[in-house]
Amino acid sequence: MNGYSQTFTCIRDDAKSSSNVIKSDSKDCVLRLMQNWSQVKPGTSQVAPVFHGEIRGKVSVSVEGSDSCYFAGPNTSTGSFSLTNQAYCGFTSTGVWKGTNFFVSAGSTLVVSNTAALPAKSQIRLSDAPEQEVKSSVLLGEGNYTATSMSVDGELLYRGTWGSSESNARFKDDVHFKGPGVLTLTTGAPFPGCRIIIK
Repeated sequence: MNGYSQTFTCIRDDAKSSSNVIKSDSKDCVLRLMQNWSQVKPGTSQVAPVFHGEIRGKVSVSVEGSDSCYFAGPNTSTGSFSLTNQAYCGFTSTGVWKGTNFFVSAGSTLVVSNTAALPAKSQIRLSDAPEQEVKSSVLLGEGNYTATSMSVDGELLYRGTWGSSESNARFKDDVHFKGPGVLTLTTGAPFPGCRIIIK
């Protein structure tokens, strides 16, 4: 990409080649995906596009639109990963992302199927307008995941384990979490409760 941001309808590699590379070594840039691939061939049965290659360097990914897409490669990009406008996107059981900033907004869903997909220093931010009926969420596949912090509409979640009612997490939230996985937050808002001081 050579430092230039670019916009595409979708990203896929039907050959499933891990040798496909998207990179920008010199400058920060954004790979913007306007997800409307399912409208390309109306009436056909299509599967969600999957990119098996690698995104490297200083490339951030921004996905917009109500269709889905997945990343299956060993992405070493240090850029951010953003979803908006009801995007349904994330990482397959082999996909990873090296960048630590994840932004999910406007009813979108971040799908994480690989416990190694999120770096331990990840910061996940969910945000929705008050009138948004479908809230942004994180769908966690089976297993344990770790992130530094997560916020919902600017409010930092408590430190500890989070998940849906399907999970064995301490804190359960079926609005912002889906699936059986457990997300451990290593930092977070102070937990309200009693405080014992021994002198």
